[in-house]
Formats: sequence, C-alpha cells, structure tokens
Amino acid sequence: MRRLIKESVVPGIGKVKYFENSRAKAFSIKVNINGEITVSVPKKGKLKDAVKFVDEKSEWIKKTLLKMKSKSDSQFVWDEKTKFKTKYCDVKIIPSDVQYVLIHLDENLLEIQYPQEKDVVSPEIQAGIKFGITETLRLEAKDYLPGRVKYLADKFGFKYNQIFIKHQKSKWGSYSSRGNINLNLELMLLPDELIDFIILHELAHSKYLNHGKEFHRLLNKITGGREKELDAEINKHRFMLH
Repeated sequence: MRRLIKESVVPGIGKVKYFENSRAKAFSIKVNINGEITVSVPKKGKLKDAVKFVDEKSEWIKKTLLKMKSKSDSQFVWDEKTKFKTKYCDVKIIPSDVQYVLIHLDENLLEIQYPQEKDVVSPEIQAGIKFGITETLRLEAKDYLPGRVKYLADKFGFKYNQIFIKHQKSKWGSYSSRGNINLNLELMLLPDELIDFIILHELAHSKYLNHGKEFHRLLNKITGGREKELDAEINKHRFMLH
C-alpha cells in the first residue's frame, strides 16, 4: 500500500510526488514515459531524507527525463498502414466519409473508420483509434485472463481473492495485500508465454509480498528456470495505448 505524502516542484526537474510505500525497503525514484517523477519512501523513512535523495540523484533524473522524452516523441502512430491484431481480431483502420471516429467490432475483425478530411496523426483521431483498440482489448482480457489465472493458480497451488482488469500506464500487473490481482489489459498484446509469466509473477506474491530471494526462487521454479529470460523478454515490450 502507498499514500501520497508530498508533492513539490524541483527546479530543473519539475513536479515530484513522494509516496510512503509500506513495501519499500529503501528510497527509490521512478520516471515514466510521460515525465512523471515518483519517489517511494519506506514507512520508517524520513521525508527530508527523501528530498535529499532526489537532490543527490538530480543529474540521473534529468538524463532519464531526456530519454523518456525521446521515447515519447517517437510514439507509435495508428493509421491505415498499421498492421496489427489483437488476440482475437484483425484490426483495420480506414479513412472514410464519416464525421467522427466509428468503431465496429465483429467476431474476428475490429474496423475503425476515421474522417478522411482530418489528419490521422491529430490527437483527436489518435485518441479515437486508441479508444477502440483499448475497449476491444478490455473485452478480450475479461474473457481470457480470469480463466488463465485460475488455471495457473490451480496448477501450482496458489490462492487469490479477486481479479481486476485495469489499464495501467507503467505496470503489467500487481498483487494487493488483500489477495487481489490487478492485470493490465495490454497483456493481451503479449505472447502467451509472457502473459503467463506476468500472471505467475503476481500469483507468487500470494506467498511472498516482497521481491526477496524466496520470491525469485519460487518464480524461477514455477517458470521452469526461465525467470531471468522471461523478464528480459518482457522488458522489450512497451505500453502502446496511453
């Protein structure tokens, strides 16, 4: 669990949010592709020490912000040339004689029409296209992921409470202290073995809530000794719909 304890603007860096994190063992900083900076503060950590930590890491933060801006500037553009499919559907994006983005979902086809007189790269059109794909993935995720979680939990003897499908910006999944599993709907864009890897990662937290040696030993065991390999593969994939 975490809670916001401070929000401030640091000269040369921008807005920084400090969160008390009951699971954190040390101060840590995250910078996401949108330039958001968050700091995890251990429960027994002092806020003044967290602020000092940010100051000490300011050069690293600036370099990371530049890298993230570069990634953001080169974000994917959805248009009629895009060759793309979800787990269940082919996706076709078509310029058409319409006034706004129209979405038509058939059994094996997601067709998205956008106004041909408008520039497809405009934020309005890109948002409409991504909305259609996102909602299709949400339907597919609700159909596929709960059954897969149950299968893997039964196979390896794990227990969990509820499953929630969300659209998170920076996490493939998470596990709460109440035994709930949150899964990102963009998992549906990953190969099956990576979907299973994320699910097994979250199920392993039912035994160990942290990322200690016992957790990694268990995860490596239930992935057939492939934890590091699969973790490296998952890091090659990025979130496409934010």
